[in-house]
Amino acid sequence: MVRYEGRAVRKRTKKEVFSFSCAQSVDREHKAKVPKGEKSRVTRRMDRFHCSGWMHLTLDQNSDVVGLSMKHAQEHVAYVDVELPEKWKDYIRQYARTLNPGKVRLLKTQYFANAVYYYWHIVTREEWRLADSPFKSAQMFVQQKGKEHCIALLEVETEPGVEVLAFYVTDFMQAWAKNTQELAMDSTWNTNGGNFELFAAVADANGAGLPLAFIFIRTSDGAAPGAKQTVLERFLAALKARGVYPEFTLTDKDWSEINAMNANWPDAKHQLCFWHGVRAIKQRLCKGRDAPGPYDATAANQEFSFIDIEFIPAADRAAKGLRPVSPQNLLITHPSDYQFCPASHRLPILRLFAKHACLHPLLPERHGQRRSAEDIYREAVEQMYRHCKNNRLPEVWAYLWSNWYCRSRWKLWARSAYPVSIPRRRTTMIVEALWRGLKRLVLHMYNRPPIDLALYSIVTKTLPRYRLTLTRFLDNPRRGRAAKLSHIQADFKKAWERLRKVRVRGTYTTDVAQWTCDCGAQKYHSHLLCKHLVQAVGPVPANWWPTVVRYHIPPFYTVPINGVIARPPEDMANHAWIERMRRKPSAIVPRPERGARSQRSEDSDADIPLADGFRSSSPISSSPDKAPATGSDGLLRVRAGGGCGFDLDDE
Repeated sequence: MVRYEGRAVRKRTKKEVFSFSCAQSVDREHKAKVPKGEKSRVTRRMDRFHCSGWMHLTLDQNSDVVGLSMKHAQEHVAYVDVELPEKWKDYIRQYARTLNPGKVRLLKTQYFANAVYYYWHIVTREEWRLADSPFKSAQMFVQQKGKEHCIALLEVETEPGVEVLAFYVTDFMQAWAKNTQELAMDSTWNTNGGNFELFAAVADANGAGLPLAFIFIRTSDGAAPGAKQTVLERFLAALKARGVYPEFTLTDKDWSEINAMNANWPDAKHQLCFWHGVRAIKQRLCKGRDAPGPYDATAANQEFSFIDIEFIPAADRAAKGLRPVSPQNLLITHPSDYQFCPASHRLPILRLFAKHACLHPLLPERHGQRRSAEDIYREAVEQMYRHCKNNRLPEVWAYLWSNWYCRSRWKLWARSAYPVSIPRRRTTMIVEALWRGLKRLVLHMYNRPPIDLALYSIVTKTLPRYRLTLTRFLDNPRRGRAAKLSHIQADFKKAWERLRKVRVRGTYTTDVAQWTCDCGAQKYHSHLLCKHLVQAVGPVPANWWPTVVRYHIPPFYTVPINGVIARPPEDMANHAWIERMRRKPSAIVPRPERGARSQRSEDSDADIPLADGFRSSSPISSSPDKAPATGSDGLLRVRAGGGCGFDLDDE
């Protein structure tokens, strides 16, 4: 490999001399840069040799002969050119739109992935780089090439200090907007170099996620408080105008998403992601030195009279001149000894929260006990309160009441707050799966790519696989062949086969026609199964598995009974659930007057066990008090349940 050094003209003969040096010669190596400051400069440099290699080409305008003189004192390893040859460049140009750079296989080992990816980037840039500004380029891509890629711009009015780019998937919206009974929304970062936050609205389509629309939002320091929420409300209002009217909405703990959902669909049941809820409580309980936020004990006592107005956090007790309350098995003699929640008390609290999140009036408790939505709420509050009081945890109770168990927060995460039906989804993992696919297909090769490339990746690399899924729902391409199970049906079958082999202990009343069992364990299962129901059905035909659909009202499954399959209990298309939403009974009923006495004697603490001798870390042992754990077979396991460490009841 030679390097061009320069051109010279001889004065006497007027001949031109072009000089080249050996690129690997030590004599022609550039000096290393002097590091600035304490940070050393580490650079891998090419191997050099003492070859003193030179080559001179002499050209005479009066002759066709070119003079060549060359000197090379040492033989050494030749320089390898790693630039892609033209045949591979042509290959990449041919398949740049249909293949990811990671799928371009080169036979020559000297061509690394970076070279392939760089040229793929150069070729595809002709499609997605339409303007110098990445944001303007992304807008032009949707406007000019949206019809080709089945996307369209959403006209969302922005706010001062906020930049917005929203678009929806036209074929997905046309085919599934009227069938969107459950809608999840979540956001992700680090998808682009413009610091835009990317939101997606994903519908549940027979157990699979189907992204309907996306929105990029970037807020500046000059944006007014609540500007992002206002933009999200307008974004969802645009979806509502196109026929999206879900019965259930799902988000994480982002208040802008929660408020935007409730503003557009006030009749819908909002369901906070169970995984995010468990994780939030677990993380808060581990912050041992942080005091809870403001707690209004008087308002809590007015809501439920069994709540003691003097059971308050240490800071409030100090303000009233009262002595601090020490948690069970922990003596506090100095402010430095303060602990928000000792480690031995965290697991029972997480188990109680998981249990309360799974309760529902349509699912009977142990021995057939059925309760209304208000009964469930009242008993859940009392159970958590008494657990905290027995273990002398006023700080924890103040946090749980203010953030989770007051009425305004309870209806956001407890599925029992909507008594007429049960959502199929209890987490936002259909959106998380979308982000995972996006970042692992193309964006992982870039360090914060421009927004126009991020949008191009969504449209050309992420949406096609969802388009194939929708095609299988609407028009089965495998007619005449054995039906293939979806991933939800495969998980359902795995859970069913597992429960079919578990030994049954005890006797419980099962109603296969309504798909309920009074064992109390059904509510914890993600597929609403229990071993008693599964074994009561008996063997099922193989052709039943591809037809399995989980409904929102009893019976939750149409299982074959004596060879006969009942009609579906509900229609899950064309907004058939809207009438049920409008006539649903209220889950929030007025509480009785303060003077009224209930049969359970809630105004007295006489039934609270003495703190001395109380086993603070004892497990919640029996179902329905103990929440089994969630995994791929449907149970609340450690990884899916936020690391709660549950054990299985049926093992």
